[in-house]
Amino acid sequence: SSLQIIITNNEGFIGSVGGNSKKSQIIIVRPNNTTTYGIGDILNSGGSISEIFHIARSNDKTSWCIGGKASTSVSASTAPNIDIQIFNSGFIISGDNKLFTPSGGTAGALSAMTGVVNFTTWKTQSNSMYSIGSVETPFVIEPEGGSKEIYAIAVLQNAYVPAANEVFSFSLDIEQN
Repeated sequence: SSLQIIITNNEGFIGSVGGNSKKSQIIIVRPNNTTTYGIGDILNSGGSISEIFHIARSNDKTSWCIGGKASTSVSASTAPNIDIQIFNSGFIISGDNKLFTPSGGTAGALSAMTGVVNFTTWKTQSNSMYSIGSVETPFVIEPEGGSKEIYAIAVLQNAYVPAANEVFSFSLDIEQN
Protein backbone atom coordinates (compact mmCIF):
# COMPACT_ATOMS: atom_id res chain seq x y z
CA SER A 1 0.00 0.00 0.00
CA SER A 2 1.18 3.56 -0.60
CA LEU A 3 0.76 6.77 1.33
CA GLN A 4 -1.27 9.43 -0.45
CA ILE A 5 -0.87 13.10 0.42
CA ILE A 6 -3.51 15.52 -0.69
CA ILE A 7 -2.65 19.22 -0.87
CA THR A 8 -5.71 21.41 -0.86
CA ASN A 9 -5.92 24.98 -2.19
CA ASN A 10 -3.48 27.39 -0.56
CA GLU A 11 -1.51 24.61 1.14
CA GLY A 12 1.33 24.15 -1.33
CA PHE A 13 4.60 22.86 0.15
CA ILE A 14 7.44 25.19 -0.80
CA GLY A 15 10.22 23.04 0.66
CA SER A 16 12.65 23.59 3.46
CA VAL A 17 14.15 26.99 4.03
CA GLY A 18 17.53 27.12 5.66
CA GLY A 19 21.21 26.58 5.20
CA ASN A 20 24.56 26.08 6.83
CA SER A 21 26.63 28.90 8.18
CA LYS A 22 30.22 29.22 7.15
CA LYS A 23 32.49 27.14 9.31
CA SER A 24 33.03 28.70 12.68
CA GLN A 25 36.46 27.61 13.81
CA ILE A 26 38.83 27.89 16.74
CA ILE A 27 42.50 26.97 16.64
CA ILE A 28 44.28 25.86 19.80
CA VAL A 29 48.07 25.77 19.70
CA ARG A 30 49.37 23.88 22.70
CA PRO A 31 52.32 25.12 24.73
CA ASN A 32 55.81 23.74 24.05
CA ASN A 33 55.57 20.79 26.48
CA THR A 34 54.37 17.18 26.61
CA THR A 35 52.69 17.27 30.02
CA THR A 36 49.99 14.59 30.17
CA TYR A 37 46.39 15.76 30.34
CA GLY A 38 44.10 14.08 32.86
CA ILE A 39 40.36 13.57 32.79
CA GLY A 40 38.66 16.95 33.21
CA ASP A 41 41.69 19.02 32.19
CA ILE A 42 41.28 22.05 29.94
CA LEU A 43 42.88 22.07 26.47
CA ASN A 44 43.74 25.68 25.70
CA SER A 45 46.37 27.82 23.99
CA GLY A 46 47.64 28.74 27.42
CA GLY A 47 45.44 31.72 28.18
CA SER A 48 42.88 32.19 30.89
CA ILE A 49 39.77 32.97 28.85
CA SER A 50 37.38 30.66 27.07
CA GLU A 51 37.72 30.24 23.29
CA ILE A 52 35.33 32.15 20.99
CA PHE A 53 33.35 30.89 17.99
CA HIS A 54 31.96 33.62 15.71
CA ILE A 55 28.51 32.56 14.48
CA ALA A 56 26.72 34.38 11.65
CA ARG A 57 23.04 35.23 12.13
CA SER A 58 22.78 33.41 15.43
CA ASN A 59 21.40 36.28 17.47
CA ASP A 60 17.93 35.73 15.99
CA LYS A 61 17.74 32.50 18.04
CA THR A 62 17.27 30.31 14.97
CA SER A 63 20.61 28.53 14.91
CA TRP A 64 21.24 24.97 16.02
CA CYS A 65 24.50 23.12 16.56
CA ILE A 66 24.23 19.67 14.98
CA GLY A 67 27.84 18.49 15.36
CA GLY A 68 31.36 19.49 14.54
CA LYS A 69 34.74 18.55 13.14
CA ALA A 70 38.18 18.46 14.71
CA SER A 71 41.72 17.81 13.62
CA THR A 72 45.11 17.67 15.26
CA SER A 73 48.54 18.17 13.75
CA VAL A 74 49.95 14.85 15.01
CA SER A 75 49.09 11.17 14.93
CA ALA A 76 49.14 9.77 18.46
CA SER A 77 48.88 6.16 19.60
CA THR A 78 46.17 7.17 22.09
CA ALA A 79 43.75 9.71 20.66
CA PRO A 80 42.22 12.41 22.83
CA ASN A 81 38.58 12.20 23.89
CA ILE A 82 37.48 15.86 23.97
CA ASP A 83 34.21 17.56 24.87
CA ILE A 84 33.71 21.06 23.49
CA GLN A 85 31.39 22.69 26.00
CA ILE A 86 29.46 25.59 24.45
CA PHE A 87 28.34 28.64 26.45
CA ASN A 88 26.39 31.82 25.67
CA SER A 89 28.82 33.98 27.63
CA GLY A 90 32.53 33.93 28.31
CA PHE A 91 34.41 33.65 31.58
CA ILE A 92 37.87 33.18 33.07
CA ILE A 93 39.35 29.67 33.13
CA SER A 94 42.36 28.31 34.96
CA GLY A 95 44.42 27.79 31.76
CA ASP A 96 45.84 24.92 29.75
CA ASN A 97 46.29 21.50 31.36
CA LYS A 98 44.45 22.56 34.52
CA LEU A 99 41.41 20.81 35.94
CA PHE A 100 38.18 22.53 34.92
CA THR A 101 36.70 23.31 38.34
CA PRO A 102 33.94 25.91 38.05
CA SER A 103 33.85 28.29 41.00
CA GLY A 104 32.85 31.86 41.68
CA GLY A 105 31.71 33.65 38.53
CA THR A 106 32.64 30.62 36.43
CA ALA A 107 30.12 28.48 38.31
CA GLY A 108 27.42 31.04 37.53
CA ALA A 109 28.43 31.03 33.87
CA LEU A 110 27.62 27.31 33.70
CA SER A 111 23.95 28.30 33.62
CA ALA A 112 24.80 29.75 30.19
CA MET A 113 25.91 26.32 28.88
CA THR A 114 23.91 25.42 25.79
CA GLY A 115 25.38 22.07 24.83
CA VAL A 116 28.35 19.80 24.28
CA VAL A 117 29.99 18.48 21.11
CA ASN A 118 31.83 15.18 21.71
CA PHE A 119 34.97 14.19 19.80
CA THR A 120 35.56 10.56 20.77
CA THR A 121 36.51 8.70 17.59
CA TRP A 122 39.61 9.81 15.69
CA LYS A 123 40.93 8.59 12.33
CA THR A 124 44.58 8.78 11.32
CA GLN A 125 45.37 10.56 8.09
CA SER A 126 49.06 10.80 7.16
CA ASN A 127 50.70 12.54 10.12
CA SER A 128 47.50 13.94 11.60
CA MET A 129 44.13 12.84 12.98
CA TYR A 130 40.57 14.04 12.50
CA SER A 131 37.26 13.45 14.24
CA ILE A 132 33.60 14.00 13.44
CA GLY A 133 31.91 15.45 16.52
CA SER A 134 28.50 14.42 17.72
CA VAL A 135 25.78 15.91 19.89
CA GLU A 136 23.15 13.99 21.84
CA THR A 137 20.52 16.22 20.33
CA PRO A 138 20.88 19.44 18.29
CA PHE A 139 20.91 22.45 20.60
CA VAL A 140 19.88 26.06 20.08
CA ILE A 141 22.59 28.70 20.11
CA GLU A 142 21.59 31.98 21.75
CA PRO A 143 24.53 34.38 22.20
CA GLU A 144 24.01 36.92 24.95
CA GLY A 145 23.26 40.56 24.30
CA GLY A 146 22.65 40.24 20.56
CA SER A 147 26.26 39.34 19.83
CA LYS A 148 27.32 36.72 17.31
CA GLU A 149 29.83 35.08 19.62
CA ILE A 150 29.56 31.90 21.61
CA TYR A 151 32.23 30.56 23.91
CA ALA A 152 33.85 27.17 24.17
CA ILE A 153 35.99 25.20 26.57
CA ALA A 154 37.76 22.04 25.40
CA VAL A 155 37.77 19.49 28.24
CA LEU A 156 39.65 16.17 28.06
CA GLN A 157 37.67 13.05 28.92
CA ASN A 158 40.68 10.71 28.99
CA ALA A 159 44.38 10.81 29.80
CA TYR A 160 46.25 12.14 26.77
CA VAL A 161 49.97 12.63 26.12
CA PRO A 162 50.22 15.56 23.69
CA ALA A 163 52.97 16.63 21.35
CA ALA A 164 54.78 19.89 22.04
CA ASN A 165 53.15 22.74 20.09
CA GLU A 166 50.39 20.40 18.88
CA VAL A 167 47.72 22.28 16.93
CA PHE A 168 44.03 21.45 17.33
CA SER A 169 41.32 22.84 15.07
CA PHE A 170 37.63 22.67 15.99
CA SER A 171 34.66 23.74 13.91
CA LEU A 172 30.94 23.60 14.58
CA ASP A 173 28.24 22.45 12.19
CA ILE A 174 25.52 25.08 12.48
CA GLU A 175 22.09 24.94 10.84
CA GLN A 176 20.33 28.27 10.37
CA ASN A 177 17.09 29.34 8.79
